Amino acid sequence: MAVAWACEIADFYALSRIPLPLYGIPAALGPALVLLACRPLDHIGVRLAGAFCCASYLYYVRPHHTHMTFIIDILDCIESDWPAAAASGWAPLETVLLSLQLFGIFFASLGSAIGFFAASLSRATRDALRRQWVVLRTSYALGAASWGTQRATTCAASWGTQYLVLLAVGRPVSPYLALSCYCDGFGTLLFTLFFTERVRGRIHRSLGLGWNGKPETCRSLAAVASLIGSGAATSVIERRCRDAISSFRGVPWTSLTAGDLAAEWDGELEARRQEDHTVPAALGEVDAFLSHSWSDDGREKYEALCGWADAFEAAYGRPPLLWLDRCCIRQDDDIAASLLGLPIFLSGCRSLLVLYGPSYCGRLCVMEVFCFLAMGGKPDDIH
Repeated sequence: MAVAWACEIADFYALSRIPLPLYGIPAALGPALVLLACRPLDHIGVRLAGAFCCASYLYYVRPHHTHMTFIIDILDCIESDWPAAAASGWAPLETVLLSLQLFGIFFASLGSAIGFFAASLSRATRDALRRQWVVLRTSYALGAASWGTQRATTCAASWGTQYLVLLAVGRPVSPYLALSCYCDGFGTLLFTLFFTERVRGRIHRSLGLGWNGKPETCRSLAAVASLIGSGAATSVIERRCRDAISSFRGVPWTSLTAGDLAAEWDGELEARRQEDHTVPAALGEVDAFLSHSWSDDGREKYEALCGWADAFEAAYGRPPLLWLDRCCIRQDDDIAASLLGLPIFLSGCRSLLVLYGPSYCGRLCVMEVFCFLAMGGKPDDIH
């Protein structure tokens, strides 16, 4: 973000001191770095970035309008001042120049400002950020086409078509026109090569690797700790961990039925099933943590579990001891408070058994896979 602000300061104040080709670099980097500084879930930051880019493009509308007047003045006096242009026939270029200038004002500048504003209104933060990147990329592409063609056309009208080679060495009719050309051209190249969605993700991940100098494992454990802590004090977190360890239970495979995995369950039997079906267990004694979505078919999940349990019993000579939230969390207590101990429950199981169904990836139960790995589980222990 600091680099983005430095680029914007150079953009507004350093025009006379920076060579125009180099000047296009900070001018194009400013808005891009502002968006790159936003995380996909940063609701406020994404909206502020959109407002910043919207205001920046609105600021550019006035210079574009001034340059349009500049072009009209050139065309009014060009016949007497540059005979070479008159000899080459500059008159047809007037319509082209004015059309391109109007295109630049209403699409590359004003249209981009409206696009950033509209993108910021999206309810989903990730979708709003994605749309802002699309607006910025489109703005650079349209700007490069508009200002590049304007510069070539203006040079042809000013000095004649035989002097178009001057585009390679400078001597622009309007410094602002040259700046816009360099800025949008560099911005288009930047997006094509470097600021694709995949590269942006890599940049975010590389920056994340240096998060407070901590390795990946520390950051994963910090994320898990936030699930347990939920902003609570250290003493409260310690109490929650002790409560989770003391209440850790397992349900023998022989006690489970297909109804235990169904979405509908008789609430009057919950307390009794809690006592009849489960046994106290120490951390590490439960064979598998059952991860599943309650929206999936209970009968299909039970049939899949039967196959796994039969293979387990054949390999170890005993039925497995399982952890199922409906049975192992007291339903007459505060369920939300009990679920805060979920990482502890996961760490107390030797493996994670995923009963995958159509809705599994769209439910929060998929977070159990992350918690299991973050708490020291191995990928080979996920079945």
